[in-house]
Amino acid sequence: MTTQTLITAMGKLLELHKELLQTANEKTTALKNNDVEELTKILRTEQKIAASIQITNNKRQQVAEVIAKGNKDVTISDIITVLEGAEGKELQQLQEELGTVLAQLKDVNELNQQLLKLSLQFIHLNLDLMAPELDNANYTKTRNEANDHPNPGKSIFDSKA
Repeated sequence: MTTQTLITAMGKLLELHKELLQTANEKTTALKNNDVEELTKILRTEQKIAASIQITNNKRQQVAEVIAKGNKDVTISDIITVLEGAEGKELQQLQEELGTVLAQLKDVNELNQQLLKLSLQFIHLNLDLMAPELDNANYTKTRNEANDHPNPGKSIFDSKA
């Protein structure tokens, strides 16, 4: 009974991560289209999915501890080696699928992070172009420092020649 609960929890984790992957792909599209409203909706959806993942993962850990007879450091791989038959194979398949989805999710999140970074750089560039710093508006020294000659009335050139 507990192994079936673990398999159910792993299946639910797989579904939630697939849903999170789908929203990450939608986020990529929203970032490319500069659709802030859609991006806000997607972020809310992601938060709900992340909360569900946390709850399901806690349930999975509790069931894994029960199967491992109180061992809190038990992994799914450890349980798979102990299980025999169809349940072990099913759990292993779910673990492999979850690993694949997590790798895809990581790649999409890295892409989204790069898109956000580029968008922020573009925004900063536009802001700098619209309001440039006026501290260095000229390329010379101040008026007193620009004159390297101690006698301001005397010229370098001899005009009496």
